[in-house]
Amino acid sequence: MTRSRLPPTRRSITRRENHTGDLDAYVTVGFHPDGHPMEVFVKIGKEGSTTGGLCNLLGVLISLLLQYGVPWEVIALKLRGTNFPPTNEEGGSVAHTIALTVDQIIKEPPCVPSTPPVPPTIPRSP
Repeated sequence: MTRSRLPPTRRSITRRENHTGDLDAYVTVGFHPDGHPMEVFVKIGKEGSTTGGLCNLLGVLISLLLQYGVPWEVIALKLRGTNFPPTNEEGGSVAHTIALTVDQIIKEPPCVPSTPPVPPTIPRSP
């Protein structure tokens, strides 16, 4: 099994989710040029917390699994329904919230500008 590497520049989407009243999670999904997810970054609003460190680690592990060819659906199936503190109002864990957020990002239509960028014109000296 070989690891698929990403190009230095790639498309990504970031979404903010409020897991509990005081715990914001910022989830970023980076995409391979062919459109499938290849990396996940998780940033928790409480810097330096145990939950923040575990969420960062979860993002690294998800990214490695994706880069080694494990389909997102298999990873999400294992994360959904997990139940450990801190839980939200529905009783879902942070891992459950991250799985749902990544799912939403992957299912969003790609970000495509409505008009192509216009290159700047540089006046030539006579």
